[in-house]
Amino acid sequence: MYTNRAADGFASVCREFGKVQVREIGAPLLGAAEILRKGLFNPIRVPARTQTDKIQLFEAEDKTAETEYVAVKIKRAMAENEGLRYRDFAVLTPSVEEYALPLKKAFSEYG
Repeated sequence: MYTNRAADGFASVCREFGKVQVREIGAPLLGAAEILRKGLFNPIRVPARTQTDKIQLFEAEDKTAETEYVAVKIKRAMAENEGLRYRDFAVLTPSVEEYALPLKKAFSEYG
């Protein structure tokens, strides 16, 4: 699920490598995705007792902390499940340029 500038940026990168199909979601999503959609930019609308293990939100101090968190989560998942491969993961960012160096450092250290 992408919104605003992130959606435009992601679609732009995809266009460079092939076809892009953008779908506007006019109907409610299912389960945890709908809770996230409703409260993404208005956390007051999310019920206080909403619990799900399908979506995790993490707020970091900066891009370095954010990318280290992602690298550690991927490394942990790989250790816990021998069937996983690095190709099973995708790391999406709103700006490839802004995240390139922090991602390179984090994956070098934790990968």
